[in-house]
Amino acid sequence: MILKTLEKLRYFLFWLKNRVARSGLSAQCNDVKFIQDNPNSTSAIHARDEHLKKILRHAIETVPHYKNYSIDTPLSNFEVVNKKLITSHKKAFESVTYSNKSKIPVSTSGSTGTPFEVYQNLNKKTRNTADVMYFSKLVNFNVGERLYYWRHWNEHYQKNKNLLFIQNIVPINVFDLNDERFETILRQLKNDKSSKHFIGYASAFEKLCKFLDKNNGHLVEGIKIKSVIAISEPLSNYTKERMGKYFNVPVVSRYSNTENGILAQQDYPNSDKFIINQASYNLEILDMEKNIPVPNGTLGRIVVTDFFNYCMPLIRFDTGDLGVMQTINGIDVLSKIVGRKSDVIFNTKNEEVTSLIALDFSMYKGLLEGQIIQNGAKEYVLKLHVDHAFDKEKELLEKFRLYFGEDALITINYVESIPLLKSGKRKLAINNYIKN
Repeated sequence: MILKTLEKLRYFLFWLKNRVARSGLSAQCNDVKFIQDNPNSTSAIHARDEHLKKILRHAIETVPHYKNYSIDTPLSNFEVVNKKLITSHKKAFESVTYSNKSKIPVSTSGSTGTPFEVYQNLNKKTRNTADVMYFSKLVNFNVGERLYYWRHWNEHYQKNKNLLFIQNIVPINVFDLNDERFETILRQLKNDKSSKHFIGYASAFEKLCKFLDKNNGHLVEGIKIKSVIAISEPLSNYTKERMGKYFNVPVVSRYSNTENGILAQQDYPNSDKFIINQASYNLEILDMEKNIPVPNGTLGRIVVTDFFNYCMPLIRFDTGDLGVMQTINGIDVLSKIVGRKSDVIFNTKNEEVTSLIALDFSMYKGLLEGQIIQNGAKEYVLKLHVDHAFDKEKELLEKFRLYFGEDALITINYVESIPLLKSGKRKLAINNYIKN
């Protein structure tokens, strides 16, 4: 009873704070919900068109980089930009309207690519909050309920204890995960009778599943989790299935980045397709080399136009990620998101092979972690962290020879661990061949 009262109190205080601050969050939430729930309606299409027209006009009128564009320039004629270009000419991408206004810096560590910082205006942050609330609600999460957050809690993301209490967040640092730590977390979950949710790195949930497999899953008895959202990394079928089995809840993958926000989320509860956040972004899938659209169902670069960052507009921003778009029942969805272009492995015929094949490592008993390294046109290393239960080396080699080619030279390197990146994420593949 007390826990429910605290949840309701947090919910009330959250909305009270936003009303006092006149943040406009309620209107933003209504706009997101209307467009997402009615994507093909005339009104929703008009609303999206207006969001796009406004950000393009604002960029042309106030952002130096876009000063030579005319007001009637269609989005498809805008230049495709990327992190390197924006970082090299940062001032040129900032709106002069916000020169003397407060702006919020957001940055990525660069642990999986180029370090990157952009500025956001307050209304953009409010829109991000509305997006989070909408997509979280789809998986039964409500403001005020307890969130176990599995990520790297470095000094950039660290919150003080009072703020964690107010937001009802339990931080779990992925760098601390071992058998003893898992036992402590599971005991804490068992004693916690509040409404509980998980959000965190997919690799952290995979480690949890491996631990539970090893202990026959008995440690989860009596633990009830309302939702699980995997972020930042590809979610393997193994992790999705095992988390669903152990915690009796569907697991969804969320596609987001720091510089924009939530771009898409898997359809709840049973679909692998990603529902695109059409309310706040325009997503395009472009050719690997040319800035032209690819046909539906074809792998390409995910390029985003952000409707709400007026401080530093990101128009046709190449995220560095690859994906496949398809139209289902008249609605565009992402049927596949395969990670960064820099993570792509090439087979012996010089054809691209997604790094997601590394997710197959999770299918083998006793194989705790794995990573693919390409060192040459036909030279590959499978870096494996295993325990005594792993006995499928020959089978594994045969499987990956099908991916790489019959003439592939594959070496297995057994290691005691595969270090996480400084962000706490795990890199599935490293291509030393294309770097040379």
